[in-house]
Amino acid sequence: MQYATDGNISFLKDRSWWLKSFRAALSFAPACWWPALLLGLANLALLLEARYLYNSLRVPEMPVQELTKIFAIGCAVALSSVVAITWAFGSWLLRLTAFAQACMLHDSIPARALWQQSLLKVRGQRLYLMKLWAIASVYLLAPTFVMCVLTVVKLVQSPMLLSQAAGPASAQPWYGCLLDAAIFGLSAVSTSYSILLLVLSSVSLTRAGETAWSAVVTMAKRVIPLFLLGLFVLGFNALVSTPQIIWAGGALLESLDQNVYAMIAWQVWFALSSSVLWPWSVLPYCQFLKEMRGG
Repeated sequence: MQYATDGNISFLKDRSWWLKSFRAALSFAPACWWPALLLGLANLALLLEARYLYNSLRVPEMPVQELTKIFAIGCAVALSSVVAITWAFGSWLLRLTAFAQACMLHDSIPARALWQQSLLKVRGQRLYLMKLWAIASVYLLAPTFVMCVLTVVKLVQSPMLLSQAAGPASAQPWYGCLLDAAIFGLSAVSTSYSILLLVLSSVSLTRAGETAWSAVVTMAKRVIPLFLLGLFVLGFNALVSTPQIIWAGGALLESLDQNVYAMIAWQVWFALSSSVLWPWSVLPYCQFLKEMRGG
């Protein structure tokens, strides 16, 4: 199948591309189960600890010893979770880079042997990838900082933290929607750049800094289709993997009041679905870059 070579996203309207892409993602999913499961468990530990901390701090009067105990447990859980999340993301990065490499170098769905070959090759490039993502993190600082600021603003105007009379901003429903839209838009930009860089790095022959910058240049030149692609990929993942966040209307603190068993079930679903959706999320960018290069 042929598409225009100007770097558009018209392939998303092609049913055969969808079938081909999900077949590829499903066949690669077993290689992603362990990092997906570890990430889900780490997320669950953080959520349960946040829930425990949030409920504990709502108690009017609490002894200092109890507060010290809560703080110590919280630090231990947070540290353990951060270590687990770091390892899981590193493992995900290697697998997705290998998956992107196999898909970029072959038109048909790569066989398992080709993915394993790519994974061995990518594992030998760990130092290069560390340099690459260290540089990329600098480029991502600006949108990440703005997202953090907007998230804090959203948190402090939560009805469970402040009453509706806390200020004019919290009394305006459109204000919260505007914050959600801004956070989602910036997340789409960061997601699009990150996945684009991952795909570029899988077949790049240039130095880490040049590859990271080439992703910035590509984003600038194709900002509209790549932004739309980021919105689509991020929204599709959120709709399938974390629908409870959408149902909650983005209420961050209120989500901590949900049932513990519901939290566990959602994280299990997140692990299972992400093992398919995250590899699939790489494929639109592989197709996009193939079209830009004329094939």
